[in-house]
Amino acid sequence: MLVGTVCALLAAVLGFLPSVTAATCDASSQSITRVIGYYDSGAVSRPCAAMMPYFFPQGIYSHIYFASGSIHPDTFEVVPSAARDKKLYPYLAMLHTRDLGQELWLSIGGRAFSDNGAPTATTFSDLAAADIIQQNVFFTSLIRFMHTYHFVGVDIDWEYPVASDRNGRAEDYANYPKFLANLKAVLDEYKFGLSITLPTSDRYLQHFDLASIEPSVDWFNFMSYDLHGTWHIGDEWNGAVNAHTNLTEIKNALDLLWRRNVHPFKVNMDMSFHGRSFTLADPSCTEPGCAFLSGGDAGECSMSAGTLFNSEINRMIHQDNLTPTLDSDAVVKTLTWNTDQWVSYDDQDTWKIKADFAKSQCLGGVFVRSVDEDDRNHTFSKGLMAALGNELNLDVTNGLTKVAFNELSAKTGSRSQSSHSQYCRFANCGAACPNGFTEIPRAGETSQIMQDPTGCPPDSDQTQTLCCPTSSKVPTCQWRGSQGTGECTGECNSDEAEVGTSTAGCTSGHQSACCSITKSTEPWSRCQWTPTCKGDNTCTSGYDHFVVGSRQGWGGRQSCSGGEHYNYCCSGSSVPDIFSKCDWTALPFGDYCSASCPADSIRIAGQSVSFRTDQTNPHGYSYGNEAYCCSGAKQVSTPQSSASTVLKEQTAEEFRGYLQQFLANPVIPEGLADRVAAAL
Repeated sequence: MLVGTVCALLAAVLGFLPSVTAATCDASSQSITRVIGYYDSGAVSRPCAAMMPYFFPQGIYSHIYFASGSIHPDTFEVVPSAARDKKLYPYLAMLHTRDLGQELWLSIGGRAFSDNGAPTATTFSDLAAADIIQQNVFFTSLIRFMHTYHFVGVDIDWEYPVASDRNGRAEDYANYPKFLANLKAVLDEYKFGLSITLPTSDRYLQHFDLASIEPSVDWFNFMSYDLHGTWHIGDEWNGAVNAHTNLTEIKNALDLLWRRNVHPFKVNMDMSFHGRSFTLADPSCTEPGCAFLSGGDAGECSMSAGTLFNSEINRMIHQDNLTPTLDSDAVVKTLTWNTDQWVSYDDQDTWKIKADFAKSQCLGGVFVRSVDEDDRNHTFSKGLMAALGNELNLDVTNGLTKVAFNELSAKTGSRSQSSHSQYCRFANCGAACPNGFTEIPRAGETSQIMQDPTGCPPDSDQTQTLCCPTSSKVPTCQWRGSQGTGECTGECNSDEAEVGTSTAGCTSGHQSACCSITKSTEPWSRCQWTPTCKGDNTCTSGYDHFVVGSRQGWGGRQSCSGGEHYNYCCSGSSVPDIFSKCDWTALPFGDYCSASCPADSIRIAGQSVSFRTDQTNPHGYSYGNEAYCCSGAKQVSTPQSSASTVLKEQTAEEFRGYLQQFLANPVIPEGLADRVAAAL
């Protein structure tokens, strides 16, 4: 056992440390369905064992963390760590179409981010210490980046706040929680997630104000790997061969969290897919605690002295007929070869013990750093799945997900679904259409799509794209009202719905975004703006239900003045559900406010704004546009009765049968296309 561990135990016995009261759970009754797989951008450029995103294992991981994004040290804007990363994002984003409910997160930072001499060595400290205006540059850039590349969460991998040997500053302790609280407030507007990494060593963990941080994060990724490595050479306490995922040390490290009253469900423990190797000083001394000269020989694929991928270790075992040894104290496998080479690693056997331990501690999840260290057969991903006691979430007969991953990890049997997934909307400035939606081409101009620059930051080249769901018939849309002279007379035909307006190209009047009436545009067909400005909430005859007033209507009309506004009103017995639960909001873009809405909401109005942000600064104004965003009513589905479940399964079986028939003979029956179109 390590000297450090012995000291910690003695201190506890002698009363130097407070006693630990850890939560306990019955491992046999617990399940872990939050299974996070990191994917390293360098995985595609290795000379061997490269993993393209589309080889990522299916049916196992609830989350994919892309490692990693970066922050420009001068502007605080989020940027790719490498130019090639932009080509990888779309492939990763597509994976959730096969693993339903799987989430793609962006991990920012990492160990090397704070290295001496790195351009970003102090960036986290600088950002945490910055005022809210500077932080808003980061927040705005991050939201735009996430929208563009379909990330739904961010992981802040700042491992060394305060630590002077890692370019930290004393004020990081107080600044980091405040920064995370500000970040969480912005992410919540878009229903994006937030996690951070935590070190296992109290040398660094003591610099995290966990009591202040925990309310702002969804979970912590506890780095229970790389506890030992070549960086400890010459270290009086740790400069010896030892397992880098030693369970005894992991237990003691978790106690540091429990002393700080961290909730265990918010903690994810690592299940590493690589080993740490050493060159022994004495080939006859192969036990933990023996001296080493250097890191082990570099692997052909990992190409780093002191590190071997599990795929490389497994290949050596089979090619050289090696026999690993189980270290029952550390709960790892060890291997010696070539006289003086030694490595510790994990596999299904040790993961099973560690998974049971994680369950007994009531931990909420596990993560793998990183999945691309697996082999092409996904041997270790499958081994981890078995160790966790999870089943492959994949119907191998048709390639479909059995249960959406976000449902597997839900705490309750009911879930909320946004009704907005059924309806068209203009995406936020610079954002691509969300998953399940498609860009709408302009009628008669198939090479052009329906876009509107209204409300977007000036000189940004950003536009808002009209997006409609692919789950129902896609409408035909076009801009109406341009006369080619600058005088515009926007108005839709009686069989169309107006879903937006724009003053682009108009010196007077506006253009209208007009779409054919389908299921996805039907709510707009029931509502309209008053043709003239009003000083009160009166509506046009026949449209009796007032929704909102706006000086520029959708945001793209010539502005009213003198406190007047256009009124948006609806016909029928009530306002459509999707136009309920609304509020004015804006997304900061430096000093400019963009008319953008949170995820799962729809913009139905917009208008220009200008307001003071700093009472002590005469130039402290924000300007731009704000949006009226509606989150709408939620459709809540409750668990089905057993009879309904049987019926659902029968329907699925029938669908599978029809699908297999079609795949065997891919011919569409005569008249089927017409019947489907009529039903939409």
